[in-house]
Amino acid sequence: MVSIQRCLAIASGKNKDRIINNTITHACMNQDVLLLLKELDLYAKEHHNKCWCIPFDEAQFLHLLITLTKPKFILEIGTSIGFSTIWLASAAEEYEGTVKTIEINEERTEQAQINFKKANLKNITLLKGDANIILKDIKAPFDFILLDAGKEHYLEQLHILEKNSCIKKDTIICADNAAIKENKKNEKLQQYLEYVRNSKSYNSSYIPFENGLEVSVKI
Repeated sequence: MVSIQRCLAIASGKNKDRIINNTITHACMNQDVLLLLKELDLYAKEHHNKCWCIPFDEAQFLHLLITLTKPKFILEIGTSIGFSTIWLASAAEEYEGTVKTIEINEERTEQAQINFKKANLKNITLLKGDANIILKDIKAPFDFILLDAGKEHYLEQLHILEKNSCIKKDTIICADNAAIKENKKNEKLQQYLEYVRNSKSYNSSYIPFENGLEVSVKI
């Protein structure tokens, strides 16, 4: 919990960009992988209609969070082209952690597989298909979960994971795109946020990255 509080303090601080950037720069991260991630970030910005990736500073924060908390089993819902997956897996590789990631779009799964090979990461399992269907067959517990597909499905997916005992004490759940925008209010997202903030089953904090990130820890 101390590591999580430290990460939240960094992400919420006035100098968050400088602190996160220095942390990543001085971390033992493969420079070829870091270069690949910068290329993927640029590609995603230029092809935003084809793929969606989390902001670079948010990805750095997740890498830091993984590095400090060392979750053994990681689940990502919404692989896209593998940008965030590589951030998660490169951090987890240092202590033999694994990442299971789910993507429904065939073209993006193919591109993600190519990017995983470029990153030379062996700790990623990519599942192709509808996450709401795939999750029903997953019964193993996870230490860290990233929700990054359709935010209208976040609460439904969380309930499936809870029902299947995939969430245990101290499991960290990060939900991307958690910002509530006045001109684009999403009732399903609002229900998810109200649940993790008010259910007394989680300690939950909001981090104001560009997309907004809700970080919840199972009590």
